[in-house]
Amino acid sequence: MYTLHRLDVSKHLFFPSSAAAAAEAAPNKISILPWLPAPAMRFEPSPTTIWDAGRLEMFTLVSPRSCEDRILCSNTLGHASLYNADSGCIQTMPPLSGGKGFMPMAVSIVARPGAREEEDLYVMNTSVGGGGIGMPSLDDLRNNPSCFDVLRQVGGGGWVLPFDGAAEYVPELKLWMGFSSTDSQQLCAWDLSGVAKDDKPPTLEHSWRDLETPKEWSPSRISLINLGKGWFCIAKTFRAVSEAGRLSLDSVDSVEDKFAVLTGIEMVTDGQEGLKMIRHKFIRYMFTNEMVRWVL
Repeated sequence: MYTLHRLDVSKHLFFPSSAAAAAEAAPNKISILPWLPAPAMRFEPSPTTIWDAGRLEMFTLVSPRSCEDRILCSNTLGHASLYNADSGCIQTMPPLSGGKGFMPMAVSIVARPGAREEEDLYVMNTSVGGGGIGMPSLDDLRNNPSCFDVLRQVGGGGWVLPFDGAAEYVPELKLWMGFSSTDSQQLCAWDLSGVAKDDKPPTLEHSWRDLETPKEWSPSRISLINLGKGWFCIAKTFRAVSEAGRLSLDSVDSVEDKFAVLTGIEMVTDGQEGLKMIRHKFIRYMFTNEMVRWVL
């Protein structure tokens, strides 16, 4: 069973202003979130005679730039349904073009430049050789800077996209933000304008490390959520691995704790530094009988 919880990020992850965040005496203090809010909804997989085929493997916002209430979920066979968190209604949806496997990637793209409320949602299989639905081409990217082909190499010069997973296009910054494929703890901002014009590799403009963690904290999942107005939430799932475990091949028995850390950050433009990251609040939620699988 999966449960949906709605967290007030303005209260838990952000100070009233960027000045208040900068003046915080303990900028790297991680607060403990003792419990999640009461579930707003519960989801159960549909019964099936095919082993492991009914498992729910995707929850994503349909229109993250304009609405946080419509949630699309699907199982490994591609059967989909739409849940409206405000009205509490569930609507069956046409199936996806085939099953997308384990932990598929969903990317929302603005349908037309300047039309922020019109978004296209692409769902892709993230396994090697997996198929997704039709993705934008390089010509689409030239006409719309918020489109790109996530799975395939974009350029013809032997380079690949530098993102670890999906990246988020920020129109007001005209940059792509995501985590580096060479260092999954490094938050970066890239300029892809050269890709659209001359098929050149992305240019790294800025990089930050949002959170310094102990060496025994091993990240297993990282995601970046654009909250609008320069606010972002970084969601990281960690496993605390013992010293003996890090030196052993038995990675299962060496895990002492599993938990999630949510970080609120704000991106502001500075005349001297250009783009600047301001850390707000950090909260940690320990897993007991459940764990955080998706942050929307």
